[in-house]
Amino acid sequence: MAGNSLRRGMLMCGRVCSLLYTVIDLVGAQSWPGYAAFGRRFRVYSALSILTMLIFGFMTALDVPRVDAPWLGVNERIMMASWLFWMAVLSVGLLGERRLAAAPQ
Repeated sequence: MAGNSLRRGMLMCGRVCSLLYTVIDLVGAQSWPGYAAFGRRFRVYSALSILTMLIFGFMTALDVPRVDAPWLGVNERIMMASWLFWMAVLSVGLLGERRLAAAPQ
């Protein structure tokens, strides 16, 4: 029984460490380009996106110890969707700038 408890604790620690690494990595990736590109509107969008990721990442971390947490997957998906939407907005913005730079003047 003690071995099973230790295994479960190590698995939970691995999940939390992976979640923390992911959130720190994604927030770092969002913060610099978000504040360096496209002006005030994109900076505000980046800050809101980071806030969404942090809130839902925290809610996910609270649900990790409970194996039967019904909202764990929903919280994770909202957290990752905010990152993916941010990437899509960044990509569209970069494509728009590329087209403007390539247009004849």
